[in-house]
Amino acid sequence: MIHGNPTKRRYCKYCGGEINTENNTCSCCGRCFGIKRFIPQNKHSLMIPLLIISICCNIISGGLYYNFYTQYEKEVTEVSKAQKSVELLRSQLKIANEQLKYAQDSADELLSQNSDLRDECNFFDENAVIVTTEGRKYHTYACWHWSGHNIYIYNIENAEAMGYTPCLDCH
Repeated sequence: MIHGNPTKRRYCKYCGGEINTENNTCSCCGRCFGIKRFIPQNKHSLMIPLLIISICCNIISGGLYYNFYTQYEKEVTEVSKAQKSVELLRSQLKIANEQLKYAQDSADELLSQNSDLRDECNFFDENAVIVTTEGRKYHTYACWHWSGHNIYIYNIENAEAMGYTPCLDCH
């Protein structure tokens, strides 16, 4: 089987020998023809593309580093702000807890005073009565009959000994 154009012959430009059409090589010197290969002329010819690739890689990695670093700085700033906010909230919570403790202590004191006053009021409700200078009845503090009059306060035994009798509305 014959490949290529059998009528057209080709000759080597270096030695003048005939080129084999099946493998495109010179029958005399063995050089290849028809297949283009990249064969560097010298070892420095690859340096420029490698240098360009290296510079591009450095530029890209520098840009990536800058982006990551600025993002990192932003996050550090945000974390710092959040930590300051947490510290502020903790100090406000501490103050609020102290105020709550003070309010609870005050409420406990007021409840104690209220209990003492309630006991005192109960004592007066059970033992003291109000009499007016015009009437002959004795009244409790809640009675409306003594309002607007001149009054005296007695214990029940003294009021009854003086001739006063219980009010029909409040006793």
